[in-house]
Amino acid sequence: MKTRPEIIYVFDTHCGWCYGFSQVIHDFEVQHRKEFDFKVLNGGLITGDRVGPIGPMAEYILSAIPRLEEMTGMKVGESYKAILRDGKRVMDSLPPATAFRILSEHYPDKQIELAHTIQHLQFVEGLDMSSEAGLLNLCKKFTFDEAEFIQKLNSETYRKQALQEFAEVSGMGISGYPAVVLNRGDAYIALSRGYISATALESNLKSGLQYKN
Repeated sequence: MKTRPEIIYVFDTHCGWCYGFSQVIHDFEVQHRKEFDFKVLNGGLITGDRVGPIGPMAEYILSAIPRLEEMTGMKVGESYKAILRDGKRVMDSLPPATAFRILSEHYPDKQIELAHTIQHLQFVEGLDMSSEAGLLNLCKKFTFDEAEFIQKLNSETYRKQALQEFAEVSGMGISGYPAVVLNRGDAYIALSRGYISATALESNLKSGLQYKN
């Protein structure tokens, strides 16, 4: 039985605005971790027939980067921009979501940090976070055995958990990321639908706690 309210953060590894939001949600957790439990869910932005080379979306993403950087203060690495210009990298939300489930099982109190690390490796360092080779870099960051990680990454158990997570997010009516939801126990209240500032997030939290259903 829950003893305190919960903050649910929904992101996707391939969501640029989630990367832009990562410092906001990190600072928000630091500020409120003594008051709330924090839970991170993967949204499943690129699945099924959407999985494929980034090329068709590359021009749009490149054109959005200056605005993202200006609004969020987060910088996108030249390595990732080069990947966009090349256009051949295949993007898939399932592998990083599976990796997230593996590592968050062992580091439940580091879910926000894990989400940020996955995105930093992609959006700053340009690593392929849809591939086993790219995801192995998480083992170095979180001191996790590589052989165990590979075995679990290729197991149906953790893949199913990731797919169930996508379904849970969809069932909550969330289709855009980043999203932040307050679970008070008696109600689920949206605090963010898309990127918002730290000030706006704090204001929405205050309103959410005071809301009478």
